[in-house]
Amino acid sequence: MMFTFGTLLDDASKLNEIMVTHLRSMQETYGDIDPRLVGDQQSVALYWQKVTAKRHRLLTMIVDEQVVGFILATPSRLSEGNIWEIRALYILASHQRHGIGRQLLASLRGVLAEDGVEVLDILVHCKNVKARTFFIASGAKPTQCISMSDSALGHVDTVLLRLPVDA
Repeated sequence: MMFTFGTLLDDASKLNEIMVTHLRSMQETYGDIDPRLVGDQQSVALYWQKVTAKRHRLLTMIVDEQVVGFILATPSRLSEGNIWEIRALYILASHQRHGIGRQLLASLRGVLAEDGVEVLDILVHCKNVKARTFFIASGAKPTQCISMSDSALGHVDTVLLRLPVDA
């Protein structure tokens, strides 16, 4: 397994691989939980265009020259100060439960700690028990339920978790 750190967006083929991994993982994760959250190629491309236009950190996991997972963080949309937000952590189902998520999260925390970030906000769909369990096992604390509003989806009920970066 190989980590690639930083932003790969200068390499269009890697960005396309990341978007394919994102779309497949969304389908695998949310197909049964909340099908409204399963995007299409156009919505995923628009998401990446918006998110990467801002300050961000992107770490990917590459196995056999294929992007099988990634974690993306940006400054928090909800909190002031030196707090960032995990916007996406997706791993293909075929590569889950092999420690990739833990490695990506630990690496992101290390990179952000060097930047002086103290806390990560994490928004998780209320019905995504696997993700909530993963982040809580990693030290995150649930703080509140939030109904996020999206013009295309309506309201999405989420749990806000807080994770210290240096823990």
